[in-house]
Amino acid sequence: MSARQPVVGGVGGGVGTSLIAALIGARDAGVVDDQSDPVDVLVCRSVSSDLAAATRLAAVFMPHPVVVINADCGDKPPAQVRDRARMMEPNVPAVLWFPWVKELRALATPIEAIRHDVVAEVPPAWVMRARSCREALVTAVLPLVTTDQPVDEPAPRESASTTEASAGERLRRIS
Repeated sequence: MSARQPVVGGVGGGVGTSLIAALIGARDAGVVDDQSDPVDVLVCRSVSSDLAAATRLAAVFMPHPVVVINADCGDKPPAQVRDRARMMEPNVPAVLWFPWVKELRALATPIEAIRHDVVAEVPPAWVMRARSCREALVTAVLPLVTTDQPVDEPAPRESASTTEASAGERLRRIS
């Protein structure tokens, strides 16, 4: 079994892509669009327009990415945001919420802090919410970046009819 480094992209600038990439030791692809290479994790803020963009991109990328919704404030997200997230859930491997962590926003170097503190043996108390998100994210992303195929053996080829049936099934799940 081998695994590759996960790739994290965001629906726009400032959504928390670098933070989420640092959280799990992934490669930060920056802002992605429908012409970008697929990502394993797609990050958006907890606003309706970002969820709409994430839904569109998640449908385009194969395999579908895990979606992380980064809380943009300490309040409960609006009903429209929660509804969009629920509608997306059956079409992606996971929809995870990264919580509002006030202490993280106060740090001069939040990415370095998250890299160090989230895996520390005795982390600061504020890190615990980020740590539980990290554990859920790693669990959700692992199947996307792990292959049971030995590195020196090519994957078996699918027949054209199997490939067409698989593509049709994926489209039905997205629709």
